[in-house]
Amino acid sequence: MTPSQSQTEPGLLPTAPETNTSTETSTPTPETTATESATATGTESTTATGTESATATGTEPAPSTETGTGTPTDSPVATRPHSDPKTIQINGKKYACSDLSVNACDKGVTEAFDKWGDKLEGFVNSDRLGTLGRGGSAKLPDGRIARLGLLSCMYMDLKADSTKFLEGAKALEPRAKDTDLLLFWLESNRVICPELQLKA
Repeated sequence: MTPSQSQTEPGLLPTAPETNTSTETSTPTPETTATESATATGTESTTATGTESATATGTEPAPSTETGTGTPTDSPVATRPHSDPKTIQINGKKYACSDLSVNACDKGVTEAFDKWGDKLEGFVNSDRLGTLGRGGSAKLPDGRIARLGLLSCMYMDLKADSTKFLEGAKALEPRAKDTDLLLFWLESNRVICPELQLKA
């Protein structure tokens, strides 16, 4: 499977923090004592003799056990970490999906990593990545080079063009020049995902 065609942005990109929309709710505790019954005129109802009624045994009834809601409804829920079943090696260092993504690896990123991860080392070591690549004056760390390569293929899989890729790549590497990033776009199609159609 590949990332969904309806997805507008690859999950590798940074996202704005989510706003907590949960609101605190209170659960009323049922009353444990007997309530007073009122008559139609609003006066208290009494027995024929005017005295309070008692139980058949003459003893006071045992109080009911109070029930609660268990846990508060507004308690935070810890996010479960995503497991990374696959790791790759780039120049002797192991990388999992979470090492390349700025967010938690969603389904689309995980599928892309599983599909193309083994080709990222060849991309990182390519000599066609300009100043940001191997031997360049502004070389990026291996993991960030691999991230841009994976991002390129995810955009291609979404039928996006190079303009869309540049917007996403600049979100990850704001200091990079468009001319340098376009080399990543072209080289990723040659090395990582040649099966995908390249759009200018």
